[in-house]
Amino acid sequence: HVQGPVARDFLTHFPHIFNQLMRAHTDLPLDASRFIAEELVAGEQVTLEGFVRDGEVEVIAVVDSIVHPITRSFVRFDLPSRLPANVQATMADVCKRVVLGLGLERTMFNVELFWDPATGRISVIEVNTRMCGQFADLYEKVLGTSGYEVACALAAGEAPRVLRGAGPYRVAASVPLRVFE
Repeated sequence: HVQGPVARDFLTHFPHIFNQLMRAHTDLPLDASRFIAEELVAGEQVTLEGFVRDGEVEVIAVVDSIVHPITRSFVRFDLPSRLPANVQATMADVCKRVVLGLGLERTMFNVELFWDPATGRISVIEVNTRMCGQFADLYEKVLGTSGYEVACALAAGEAPRVLRGAGPYRVAASVPLRVFE
């Protein structure tokens, strides 16, 4: 049962758009009559990026995602993460199990996560089977390794070499330009 004006507005407009896209671009017999409802999660948002090769998962880094307090748009991305080391280690373990469980091989990945410091809960937001180009420069500045070099090594069938702490800076940030009008 749908309650509230936002839910009603959503169900009035978006299923129609989804159905048009499905008919125009696929032969799949799907429509927008069913949705997956996800729970709201909160906490500190980060992106963990790494790669998988020959069934071995390597984490490159955890990057803090700083958001605008009102719009929740990304304000900047910071490396290294300020999360406690034990939380980052748990996130790495979760991501390794997710990546292997999905059957990923010879690819970079990034996983967006929330960590709720009040409860200790870690929630996976999404898994992307690609590198985040915006972070490649951060890795080069802090770690001494470019994400593009990692991606090229994987594409060439070579083992990527990830340096740690060999970059010229201890901290780096990526700041997307936003206009709030």
